[in-house]
Amino acid sequence: MSNPALEPGTIRRFLVLVNPLSGGGAASAAVEQVGALLRATGAEVEVVPSRGAAHSRAAVAAAASRGQI
Repeated sequence: MSNPALEPGTIRRFLVLVNPLSGGGAASAAVEQVGALLRATGAEVEVVPSRGAAHSRAAVAAAASRGQI
């Protein structure tokens, strides 16, 4: 069975959750670098700072319903 998200020409969408306090704040900068690399390949990237576990679960559920990885 093929995965339509991996077909050539398909725009891949990512949600990246980041704990803004992680790494003394360095995680946010690192995520932005990863986001830039993904965008350079044509991907859509949404970076969301986490506000806690409940917020993260809700963000992931919403992203999955929109087809984000």
